[in-house]
Amino acid sequence: MSYLSDLQLKLGIKKNIFITLEETTLVALKKMDEQDVKLLLVFEGQRFHSVLSIGDIQRSIIQNIPLETKIHKILRKKITVCYTNESFHQVREKMLELRTECMPVLSPVSRELVSVYFWADLFEQEERVSGNLDLPLVVMAGGQGTRLKPITHIIPKPLVPIKEKPIVEMIINSFETLGCRRVFMTVNYKKK
Repeated sequence: MSYLSDLQLKLGIKKNIFITLEETTLVALKKMDEQDVKLLLVFEGQRFHSVLSIGDIQRSIIQNIPLETKIHKILRKKITVCYTNESFHQVREKMLELRTECMPVLSPVSRELVSVYFWADLFEQEERVSGNLDLPLVVMAGGQGTRLKPITHIIPKPLVPIKEKPIVEMIINSFETLGCRRVFMTVNYKKK
């Protein structure tokens, strides 16, 4: 077994979200797709280096950086990490404040990856609330969807399908489980 496979087992991470610094953006993108994740933990040999997010890849594509480019050229210069001398409460608060998907926890001296916390593990349980809020839902759907072009040249962003359902339907359905029955949409671009 390789170091990264051993580390994956040691940390109890179910998906293979590890990648080396010298892989290409295309390899990273394919790995994210295969593992159904939005980020990868980047290593230089056996040393933790950074986190590569789907946002990093999107920014590189917008800047016309070729997919054959090594990921070390598209990584953000600064990422937030926590250290083992910080309490679980401090780690959790930092994640909540920054709304970060993942928080690597490193040894302060060796900077060895000791643990990783994921948003889904810490907060999604709390977010899954059901009930009868009986509050009106306002869906702001008036934007041009410029980041989704060329798709939005044809179809407005709220109607772009994800897994065969329009985005707006998914939003409405998720709030319906909370008891929101009255829905209002603010529209502008391609409102008809």
